[in-house]
Amino acid sequence: FGQNVLEKLDISGLRIYGNLKNWFTITNYSGYSPEVNRSLGGVDSVALTQGVDYGTYPQAKTFSIGLNVEF
Repeated sequence: FGQNVLEKLDISGLRIYGNLKNWFTITNYSGYSPEVNRSLGGVDSVALTQGVDYGTYPQAKTFSIGLNVEF
């Protein structure tokens, strides 16, 4: 922001920022996400099948914003 805006607000610094995570994937995969996986066994099973999304949730899309103010 310009110095005149900072002086009017009586602050020495101001920064506004945003971040998007997992908002789109470029792929030919027809499911939710090619990065999902599902366990083939019970709760203790460590065998995973990459890219198989039988009843699994898609990855979360995250949007965050922030504001830094210096007085």
